[in-house]
Amino acid sequence: MPLSNRTLSLTGEKITTAVIPQLNARTHSYTIQPILSMEGKLMSPMMICLQEINGKFPTTIQLPNYENLVIRCSKSGKLDKTLVRDFFQNVFKPTVEQSPEKKAVLILDSWGAQKSHELYQDDNVTVLLKILPEGSTGFMQPLDLFCFHQWKDFIKRFTEHAFLTGNQTLLHRRENILKIHSLILNQFQSPVYQPMFKYAWFKGGFDVPYVEFKGLKDINFSFEEPICQICNQNATCIKCSYDFCSRSLCYDCFFERYHNH
Repeated sequence: MPLSNRTLSLTGEKITTAVIPQLNARTHSYTIQPILSMEGKLMSPMMICLQEINGKFPTTIQLPNYENLVIRCSKSGKLDKTLVRDFFQNVFKPTVEQSPEKKAVLILDSWGAQKSHELYQDDNVTVLLKILPEGSTGFMQPLDLFCFHQWKDFIKRFTEHAFLTGNQTLLHRRENILKIHSLILNQFQSPVYQPMFKYAWFKGGFDVPYVEFKGLKDINFSFEEPICQICNQNATCIKCSYDFCSRSLCYDCFFERYHNH
């Protein structure tokens, strides 16, 4: 389970002592930088920036290779201008190059490190940058309105189910951070999620028609099969979002064995 500032205590107890494996397990920070189209499609790959003490990955570790993630790091776990340019070159630009006209409109909030038009200049693609007004992120930015909440809720529901079935996912470990976000992106790229993410644009006031949609609970965390349909042994933890699969999966078959499509 993710570690937090809270722990159980006896009624009336003034001092409660708690033990955690590492201090940075409680304070670790990272940033995900997904791309959401107005069609409701989450694009791949996605950038994820982990927090590392010196702004570099230790030479003693070997990072896992996930096709849908571009993995970077910084001291803060946030993107600076260099990493924003990196995001453009290695994540956004390749996505734009897949379109016939190689043109795109990029809508961003007013966070300072990403507002410069020079960061998105390139001879091979044309990008029209639109910056949302300062203070409008909470009611206009589609990712903030109806994506990041579902993303966090996915992690919460999954870890709760895993804990109840006797598994502990230590999400402060970099290898598990990367794995769970790769799996979530893959699940959210299922066509069944497109109406939900289109609603994010509608809710932000963009010219996108309202459509009925199913939510996270109905798609991934409502299942009739109590036993995993792959191993036929362990308790179900999650249901695959892809219609051609739709199997109920245990913790091991989904997370440890990396269930993706």
